Amino acid sequence: MLEQFMFGSAEPINWQVAMQTARNALVKAGKTAPVTLRQSQQVKPSFSAADLWLDMVTQLAPVVVPRHVWNGVDWLEAFKPRLETLFTPVYEKVFDELFALAEEAMGSGQELGMENVRIFFPGFGGEEGGGASYLRLPFLHFFGSMAGTQVGTLLGDIALRALGTADVGLLLYEKTEIGLILPNIEDFTKTAMVPQAEVVQYMAVREAAYARLFTSVPWIWHHLNMIVTRYVQSLQINADKLRAALEPVVRRIQERFSSPENGLLGKINPANPAEAFNQLVMSQAEMNDLLGIGSDQGLGSILRDLSLFVDTDSDEMKSLLEQLQSLLATIEGWVECVTMRACMPNLPLAFNIQEMMRRQRATSSVLEKLMKAVFGCTLSPGWAIKSYNFWAQAFQQGQEKADEIWSHPANLPTLAHLAAPEEYFQLHFAQRPLEDIDLELQSLLGGGAVGDAAETAEEESEAAETDGLEKKAPNAGGEREETTADEESDESESDEN
Repeated sequence: MLEQFMFGSAEPINWQVAMQTARNALVKAGKTAPVTLRQSQQVKPSFSAADLWLDMVTQLAPVVVPRHVWNGVDWLEAFKPRLETLFTPVYEKVFDELFALAEEAMGSGQELGMENVRIFFPGFGGEEGGGASYLRLPFLHFFGSMAGTQVGTLLGDIALRALGTADVGLLLYEKTEIGLILPNIEDFTKTAMVPQAEVVQYMAVREAAYARLFTSVPWIWHHLNMIVTRYVQSLQINADKLRAALEPVVRRIQERFSSPENGLLGKINPANPAEAFNQLVMSQAEMNDLLGIGSDQGLGSILRDLSLFVDTDSDEMKSLLEQLQSLLATIEGWVECVTMRACMPNLPLAFNIQEMMRRQRATSSVLEKLMKAVFGCTLSPGWAIKSYNFWAQAFQQGQEKADEIWSHPANLPTLAHLAAPEEYFQLHFAQRPLEDIDLELQSLLGGGAVGDAAETAEEESEAAETDGLEKKAPNAGGEREETTADEESDESESDEN
């Protein structure tokens, strides 16, 4: 355990520990067998079929992106850089707040005998600082290892549950890349009692829909990245809640190291390094007990559920959180809606798969776990269903109109719109006056021809009404003449009779 203090990663998350912990979870579950070439060749044609089906339900163009068939280990390796980008800034803030509280609790350190520790460990802190500052680097080493274990446990759970990249859509904001996690799809198929070929095809359509959206609508990446960046920068850790959670830990540390009767730091003899090491070294069980790891008190509770310590009461945080939730829900609802529209004519059990996907989202949502760990907030599965219903109504207005919603961020629905879409559709899909369209065309063409043409058309329409003729489109003049001739013939026959 002392090695974690002295030689661990000088980062708030030890990613070597995190990845190893996640792999261990996959090993324990027996999910590390590599995907064979034959399995990959059987699955990849599903992506080609997905492109053809999606062409029928959306105008967003198909894209050429890397398409993979993975196991859980492959998924971890592919997404590691993006995982680091998401987790690290948040855990840096947590560490800084924790260490500020440690400095406050330990004071100058003179009464704790910290000078003796610094003589023996000259790397503890800088030339100036209190007792806790001596321990900043080793504490960062240990915090990074502990955070790595916690993050690795989460990632291992996600790698055992995720069916593809679409399950963690937030991670796609750096690079569009799609893939199916075949061992997890096999497990899902057993639960859903649906032929595996249909499940694979459904998931392939879902992945391809995600890729089309992120590639064909490039502003989504920037918009999502902007919201995430601003959210992390504005993230505030509630110091009072942290202090309350750390109080048992501080008390145990003080009893072990600084109490007048049993404190170890005051008894260290710098002239005898071996003895000093022996006094400081603790077993894994002793360290876990001291810091509250694996319990409901101490550091374990803090890293297990950051949502308890993130302060989201400010207006800015509430606004950013709503923007993040609405964007993610809007994306997820569109993907599900387009997937169903593409699959319903082709997969007999598409509704069954959709229902199983919704149940899984409600009970063990991968995106929910990720958001809670990274941002200290949650995305209710109900919003994804509301978003699906929103998009179903949008496509009833026409495929082109539905796709136009992605033309600009200003068109995005809010959470209120997802809950009650009628107002949104009245605002965005209402038929525009012809005069407004004429003015826009005139400004685009840079002349008055459009206005003149409109006046000419109006005069022709009035003349046609006077003659008892039906109004025809400008390119249908021949039909108008034929109709007139027929009418004259009918009148002639009537006279003869």
